[in-house]
Amino acid sequence: MEGPKKYKREYLAHQRMLKGEGLGFIDVFIFAFKIPFSFIEGMLRGMPGPVGYKLRYYYYKIFFKKLGKNVLIDIGVKFSGLRNISVGDYSYIDSYSLISAYLNEVQIGKRVHVAPFCIIHANEKIVIEDFVGVSAGVKIYSSTSIANEKKMSGPTVPKEEMSLRAKEIIIRKESVLYSNCLLLPGADIGEGAVVCANAIISKPINPYVIAMSNTKIIGKRPRPKTN
Repeated sequence: MEGPKKYKREYLAHQRMLKGEGLGFIDVFIFAFKIPFSFIEGMLRGMPGPVGYKLRYYYYKIFFKKLGKNVLIDIGVKFSGLRNISVGDYSYIDSYSLISAYLNEVQIGKRVHVAPFCIIHANEKIVIEDFVGVSAGVKIYSSTSIANEKKMSGPTVPKEEMSLRAKEIIIRKESVLYSNCLLLPGADIGEGAVVCANAIISKPINPYVIAMSNTKIIGKRPRPKTN
């Protein structure tokens, strides 16, 4: 991972802080300028009811890469890397989920439901296609530490010392991720597939199967009838 394109200044500032280095005057000025927007976003995040939905929609419409029509963003949802986030029409990001696109893009299609308390963290791109259901507590990470000669303490060390595996994740249309399952780098969920609760997936899963793990397939899901 070479670092984000759209948030390069923030990324490099973070790397300097990890090494104990100071920030330049221009960095301090730019980051201070962004503080009021963070306060506004924080207030909107906890605003309940239909007014809260509408105000959050119009706020994120300005800053997201793309925000479709009639998208619902519930209370407590935390985003980072707004310019790397795309959400399609009629999708619903449910309460207290976390979507981090600071390092790479998160693309969410139309009519997608991301249930409460999900985490989506994109070190490499994460794509969720149309009509996908993401149940409560699902975790999707396109990077993870691996056991090698480098440090495994994650973002507390500079990037050149990190033990990291990163790879794009794709969740194809009409698939379903059940509660508390974990998707790791390299997961590619086939169209219409079902991932069982608490499953751990890091490899491609065939379309319209029911998967308990990378290798344990316990059934098939009927394909939709076509006219």
